[in-house]
Amino acid sequence: MAYRGVDAQGHRHKRRPPLEVSPGQHPPLIDEETFQHVQELRALYASNTRLRQAGEVRVFPLTGLLRCGCCGENLRGVSSRGYDRYYRDASQIDHRQECHQPLVRADCIEAQVVSYLRSIVENSDLQNELERSRQQEREANIRFERAKELYLLGEIDRETYESEKSRQEVV
Repeated sequence: MAYRGVDAQGHRHKRRPPLEVSPGQHPPLIDEETFQHVQELRALYASNTRLRQAGEVRVFPLTGLLRCGCCGENLRGVSSRGYDRYYRDASQIDHRQECHQPLVRADCIEAQVVSYLRSIVENSDLQNELERSRQQEREANIRFERAKELYLLGEIDRETYESEKSRQEVV
């Protein structure tokens, strides 16, 4: 038990270092393992304000990726009244400059980005692109092997061989 004493007016100060510490005369209410576990949880909650306020964690995946259409600053995810999610100009949040860009609803802009990405994937010809890329790689390897043989036979000089080698490494 810690005894911190009282000041001249008779007030106790809990934050003052203890004047003396004496062993308690009562049995513990909980075991030491439970006490240590609770102390760890308290430390965790103290460092995470969202957990401390019992609010759910909000995710804003486009924070820093979106730009303001008016001033070009990053848009940052914010929430309003605990449940509405928006993206807002970071310069407005930090009070660095005046910008007339209104809040953008997060669900709307995130749905638009997902839709755009889906359309790119669906409309792209990924299989043909991949096959073309593989074909170019095969052709480059064949050219390089032919250049290597010609160089070893003395048909081409080292400079030509090196240029074919660097060309093959690029592909």
